[in-house]
Amino acid sequence: MEEALHAVGTTTTVLRSLRHLERPTKHAKFFQAGKPSQAGGSKKFVQPRDRVPFWNIVPGDIVKLNTGNVARQFGLDPNEKVRGEGRVISVDREKNTVLLANLNEDHPLVPHNTAHNTPRLLDPNKPERGFGPTTYTVPRPIHYSNLTLKIPDLEDTYALRIIKKNLHFHKASKMWRWQRYAVIRNRDGINEKIEVPWPKTRKTAPPPKPDASGRRDVEEETWLPWAPSDPVHLLPKPPRNSAHSVSDVVERLAALEVARVAKEQESADLYKGTSQGRYPGFQTKKLFTPPPVPQEPNAAEVLALAKKSMSIWASSQQAHASQGGRSFAASDYLSLAPQVGPVAGGSWQLPIADTLVGTESFERDPSTGTLLSVQKHQGLTSKVHLDSMPVELLMKDELSNELGRKWRQQRWQARLVRKAKLAKSMTRREQSNKRALREYLAEKVKASVPAGVVGGGGAMMGLGQAIGGQGITTTTSGTGKTAPTSTST
Repeated sequence: MEEALHAVGTTTTVLRSLRHLERPTKHAKFFQAGKPSQAGGSKKFVQPRDRVPFWNIVPGDIVKLNTGNVARQFGLDPNEKVRGEGRVISVDREKNTVLLANLNEDHPLVPHNTAHNTPRLLDPNKPERGFGPTTYTVPRPIHYSNLTLKIPDLEDTYALRIIKKNLHFHKASKMWRWQRYAVIRNRDGINEKIEVPWPKTRKTAPPPKPDASGRRDVEEETWLPWAPSDPVHLLPKPPRNSAHSVSDVVERLAALEVARVAKEQESADLYKGTSQGRYPGFQTKKLFTPPPVPQEPNAAEVLALAKKSMSIWASSQQAHASQGGRSFAASDYLSLAPQVGPVAGGSWQLPIADTLVGTESFERDPSTGTLLSVQKHQGLTSKVHLDSMPVELLMKDELSNELGRKWRQQRWQARLVRKAKLAKSMTRREQSNKRALREYLAEKVKASVPAGVVGGGGAMMGLGQAIGGQGITTTTSGTGKTAPTSTST
């Protein structure tokens, strides 16, 4: 006899909403009228007013039955009063029922129903092997009122009554939360109330998608850095802003502040009442255009200048001679590579040439510095020329994700190391400055006291008090002489 567990209700311990208390739609209680009884339990409809709003028994709890005697069906001691015990695997909040699983398969104590199915051959090609099993077991739904909760970590201790406290809806986690307390009877026969923890469910990771890659495969570096034997011109990263744009924003904010102050002053003058002024039409104005002030280029201009310099550098014969050998630009590989790859159905044929042709013989766009696409169709580029390009260096941004968590973590750790070194050097510099100041003040005190002078203790004491604020104090000996003494600051 086989056993089948049907997922009826929910298997989670979290209560997100009270949707099971809503009124059903029209003909909702007759929705399962044509469903077989062995497939989903009872067909009895439970009115919303009779449903349990907040369940104190959730999947993962161990409970025992208050009615029935399951143990006698399996040959156990008939005199022992065992009514059934199991672990909750699913709850049906609309029917107030739960499904249980056996704690020990050798001694099953969970009530079940026996269902019959159509006989089928074990092997249609070999009828002599006979038919397969015709019966299977289905867990019987148990009503919520027929269960008693077992207290975890306490042997053979069950709750007489369950109380919930601190019921509230947690907005951050979007779930109902409360604490459950059980009234139990201790060994002295006195009722005691203890808190019952919620069962810890094991979180299962979702199955990986067919196109998902493992973490080790993603973080593994499968390409080798290019050894720079040929010069490559790489474009600098465009800045997020420029000094011109920052100064422009500062000037506009200053102008707005001046206008606001002028408006407030005008309002104050109108409130006080000023004398009659002149007609503004007769006032003379001086038309003066200030000379242009040179400004730093903005981000777009920086990028345009970089592309222009790349075009000049890659097209210059003198640059190739001075650098030695062929030269490449950062956009050469993408200019010659096909727009559609072979996976997407694209095909690209290049003539196979034995000699290498440097990119200095190709024409470039004077504004962007990229190779003209017409040369690819004329057959000037070859497969050998394309393979000779340092693709790892030209496509470093595509091959390494600098914004990934791994690289951001490395940069953050490097910043912490730099800050620690800077703080250590500043502390060392501060200590050396304090030491030099103490030595300087001590020498100054020694120089201010004449040799062989006796007396003058009041003057020396005043000088010592004045210098004491800098970390140096003076003490007077029995002969009337003063000696400097350094104090820690």
